[in-house]
Amino acid sequence: MTTSNLKTPLYDTHLALGARIVPFGGWDMPVQYSGILGEVAAVRTSTGLFDVSHMGRLYISGPLATEFLDWVLTGSVESLRMGRARYCMICNEKGGVIDDTIFYRLAEDRYLLIPNAGNRVTVVAWFQRWIDEKFSTGCEMEDRTDATALLALQGPGAAETMDRLCSEPPSSVRPFAWQENQLQGIPVMLGRTGYTGEDGFEIVADADQAVSLW
Repeated sequence: MTTSNLKTPLYDTHLALGARIVPFGGWDMPVQYSGILGEVAAVRTSTGLFDVSHMGRLYISGPLATEFLDWVLTGSVESLRMGRARYCMICNEKGGVIDDTIFYRLAEDRYLLIPNAGNRVTVVAWFQRWIDEKFSTGCEMEDRTDATALLALQGPGAAETMDRLCSEPPSSVRPFAWQENQLQGIPVMLGRTGYTGEDGFEIVADADQAVSLW
């Protein structure tokens, strides 16, 4: 741990619960609780909960938002229906990969992108450059990483667990789709996305609700 690293809204909670904290991508993050092998097995056979608030939350909006994202992403943005998500790459002018990301279409001209923690500053600068140079008349970016929390509930039991906890059962949400919901009375955005190879949900909420959700 270092004092210069960033910390998620759950940092103090992780310490209190005995997590082992390590530096990762400029953040102090929990690498394990009881043990890595047991926690991996839990995700493969039942359910595991992750704090992934170190990953970015970038909101892109405006009448030129779709055109802008089609300019900077490899995946087709215009063809993505509202309520759906897509995995793709962010590339430079020579086709080199800056980062990979999942983006969600929240409305006709509003999107959420999730860059990786170690690349967020680079991605923000890259996006802002092109917004300023080419799309300034109709596109804005808001970095809400610090204002929100991101949790991931992953594993074959994730849908059953979420159905018990949410006001509207989210098990009907298709993979790479999202919905607004209430999780134990807390407003959340649920995406049926993840990175474990198992079924699961990624949960975006206001930062001040992170401890209650955890």
